[in-house]
Amino acid sequence: MLLQPTSNFTDKYVAPGFSSFTAANIPDMSAVSQEQGHWLGNFILNSWASVTMDDDMRRTLFNFLRRTEAAFREYEEARRLTLAHLADWRPNAVSEYIRAIGHWEQFLSQADRAWAVLVKGDKILFAKDDGSVVQRLNLLYNRTKARRVGHQVWPATARRHSAGLAHQRRAAGHGRRADVR
Repeated sequence: MLLQPTSNFTDKYVAPGFSSFTAANIPDMSAVSQEQGHWLGNFILNSWASVTMDDDMRRTLFNFLRRTEAAFREYEEARRLTLAHLADWRPNAVSEYIRAIGHWEQFLSQADRAWAVLVKGDKILFAKDDGSVVQRLNLLYNRTKARRVGHQVWPATARRHSAGLAHQRRAAGHGRRADVR
């Protein structure tokens, strides 16, 4: 006989709120740009063939694009695994969820570091609790670093912040509402 874990068990030993994490609308970001996935390669070729810039600027842009491409790859894999988990939700089927957590954490890390590279380490990217995309991204990234068990960041924390990210995307004219419920 196969034992089925209870909601209390999964909420305590997998992640807080795990048993109620049954639906998500995570936007598909795979087609943000026609050249997505080639940004760094294009930059290298353009730097060699036609664009003149000092070495410091070239290194900064190289590292920003490298981290940005990595963030997009991690986001897509985290999205795929999260949606796979939700499509085959069983109380004891947590492998996609756990693998997704690692990709969400890597996405947050790469995206936060991309911003830091772009501003060359300037600590003041946003005002405290200003609700900007960069502030919420940094908050989530720091929470993943601060927790001994990083998977606790998702889904509870992500639900609160994804709605704000979706609102800013809509306000900037970047598509329809997308939030994690």
